[in-house]
Amino acid sequence: MVTFLDPAFDLIEDPEAVSAYDELPLWSAIFGNLLLEKVAMRSGLKVLDVGCGTGFPLIELAQRLGPSCRLTGIDSWQLALERAALKIKVFGLGNVELIHADVSVYDWKGKKFDLIVSNLGMEHFGDFSKVIETCFKLSAPGAQAIITICPKGVFREIYDVFEDTLIQMGLNHLLDDLNTYRASRLSLDEAAGRITQAGFAVQETVIRWHGIKYTDGTALLHHCMVQYVFLDDWKQIIPIEIHNDFFRSLEKNLNSKASNEHGLYMSIPCGCIVARRPVPSS
Repeated sequence: MVTFLDPAFDLIEDPEAVSAYDELPLWSAIFGNLLLEKVAMRSGLKVLDVGCGTGFPLIELAQRLGPSCRLTGIDSWQLALERAALKIKVFGLGNVELIHADVSVYDWKGKKFDLIVSNLGMEHFGDFSKVIETCFKLSAPGAQAIITICPKGVFREIYDVFEDTLIQMGLNHLLDDLNTYRASRLSLDEAAGRITQAGFAVQETVIRWHGIKYTDGTALLHHCMVQYVFLDDWKQIIPIEIHNDFFRSLEKNLNSKASNEHGLYMSIPCGCIVARRPVPSS
């Protein structure tokens, strides 16, 4: 049995797993720090964090903006919000509220925001365009919107080995499925285009390349971030009856690559889009 194919943690139902989830924002922090750089700080802001999860960057932003600003975090992940609520209580933040709901169906009762942020949150919605359109409706004239995404190109090194492993095992007929999956991730320009279509004026797009280094494929495939963010998608490409054989071969090939290159380096493109809702001319 390939042990990494069945992660021991359940982030949806297990509170202890969610309490340990704060290890994963080490991944999202490189995106979130870029987002925080772009915030136009001023007093009195009404802020919405879409897909706030366990509270990053919502709680950090609340502390940086100060008590004159009011912040709302929304997410459909109940246990994550419970974790965020604990942090808010510990830090004594009276300017933050949490909402357990889907942002696109929640009744906002005409509420408007001066700043809308989402740190990798948009990628977890089935319809990126619908969520962006909802954000536009919730934005006040002149509101700033800052969205980070992990665009095409992430972990491109592993996909090269994934492709080689398919060919090596005579699974060439699955190459189209792999390519379709890789193409399903938005590019920064594609995401910016959808934000423009929603009505925002895109002011800036930024991409910064980072990387994660691993000893070998075994370490990579057992990493909690890989198991939570990527592994289920990879398993969908491969028929279940050959999961063990394929992923054992993938691990072996990654380990061989690591041996030849003194470790594994995985590329991470951090994309950030800064936009504003236009102010109607008088």
